[in-house]
Amino acid sequence: MTISELQDNVATITEETWSQAEFLVRLNRVVRQVLSDRDFSVKEYKTAYTTSTSSQALPANNIQVNKVMSSDGLIEYSRIPFSEQNTFGTYQYWIDEANSTIYFGGSGDTVNVFWQLQSTDLTISDTLPLPSQFHDLYLAGIVVDYFLGEDVDDVNNKKAELWANRFDSLMGKLRDWDAKIKCNEINGIQRVYSDEYLIAKGIVPDFYYD
Repeated sequence: MTISELQDNVATITEETWSQAEFLVRLNRVVRQVLSDRDFSVKEYKTAYTTSTSSQALPANNIQVNKVMSSDGLIEYSRIPFSEQNTFGTYQYWIDEANSTIYFGGSGDTVNVFWQLQSTDLTISDTLPLPSQFHDLYLAGIVVDYFLGEDVDDVNNKKAELWANRFDSLMGKLRDWDAKIKCNEINGIQRVYSDEYLIAKGIVPDFYYD
């Protein structure tokens, strides 16, 4: 569903003519409500960095860093507190949240930073977030918001209740869908550490295997 099609559907259900500006205000309010419910998989992104002790900028629309992994996926870097930045070492990182920068221990290695996308306001030409089977969430949320704001009477209250139930049902399905994705990711994780790799990276000394 496009955002224009969503606007048409809202206008049909509410039997009102909606200006684009008014519609987008209500849409973005619902989008923020939906996406803030949890860290949905569709909000996860990956950016490659080359480690350096100098500061490096995080993506502009990043809201949080979930983890940092070596490019081969074998080593997860540990995050240390901001207050301990002078003591960190190899395979560690710290973040300056105030300036949206990241620092790595060591240098010259390629790592992947997995981060969470911060929701931004949509325009009429943008694409709705989430898969299409959940686009009715936005429809239900806007309609509920509309009827709750109308004159209080039994008819509007009943309509608001019906659409609120629809919204809650779809949110439940969205949470289940996201949980299945995360379970599949966990079940599919396989890490194989070779002795040569551990020695080369200095994770264990070579005499450990003597």
